[in-house]
Amino acid sequence: MEGLRAQLVEDVNKLESCEANEKLKVELALKEKEIQCSRKQNEEMQAKNYSLTNCIEELEDEKDSLGDLTASLVRKERESNDELQQARKALIMDQGFERQLNGKRSIGIKRMGELDDKPFQNACRETYGNDDYHVRAAELVSYWQEELKKPSWHPFKIVEVNGETKEFLDDDDPKLKLLSTEYGDDVCSAMKTALMEINEYNPSGRFVVPELWNFKEGRKATMVEVLNTLSRLVKRSTTPSAGGTGAQSPPDSGGTPPLAPSAGGAEKPCAARSPPDS
Repeated sequence: MEGLRAQLVEDVNKLESCEANEKLKVELALKEKEIQCSRKQNEEMQAKNYSLTNCIEELEDEKDSLGDLTASLVRKERESNDELQQARKALIMDQGFERQLNGKRSIGIKRMGELDDKPFQNACRETYGNDDYHVRAAELVSYWQEELKKPSWHPFKIVEVNGETKEFLDDDDPKLKLLSTEYGDDVCSAMKTALMEINEYNPSGRFVVPELWNFKEGRKATMVEVLNTLSRLVKRSTTPSAGGTGAQSPPDSGGTPPLAPSAGGAEKPCAARSPPDS
């Protein structure tokens, strides 16, 4: 009986051992599967890393190439801009070119900061009649042109707009108010225009600066517009007329307002009150 019990215990132990082994085998199989899955994921990750590394290297090479190209384009743009400015300056300084352009054409040379004498002539005609208003207007223009040159007169106020500081004309400036009161809004507007031009083109020297100008649209002329005008002038001057001689160039339909002459002398005008110092 004891032998049978011992055999039974031994069989039970063997059965439990077999079950434990089977359970262990299942666990090992699961672990192996997890390992295989992890290995596959690792291989895929390595492949992605390799691809990303190559992509990054290519992007860095492309970035370097684009940097070189950008630097080259900036250099060429600077050189082209310098050449363009030199061409503008050469055209402005060419007196023959200026004479051809200023024949009542829409494209011409405007002297930035030079007073327009028409409003002054109109104001003086109303005040003094038709006898000597030209002389009075010339004196007045000469006087106020000299005032424009004074660095001490800077009738601008600084205003912050959208986080940026900008300069605007001060309408409460005593001299501007005097001009408006004595000679009217047109004269005051002409002075404001000259002040803004001086402040933009030559705030330190405060002398008149010539500029290629589109009088029809009231803005700085582009080189394309200037060259097109010059091309038309050349074609018209070389086209033979019916009589066999070179045809004169007719004026453009746009029209250019005559430039205000620089009246000599800075003598104070006869009837003008001395403006207060600003």
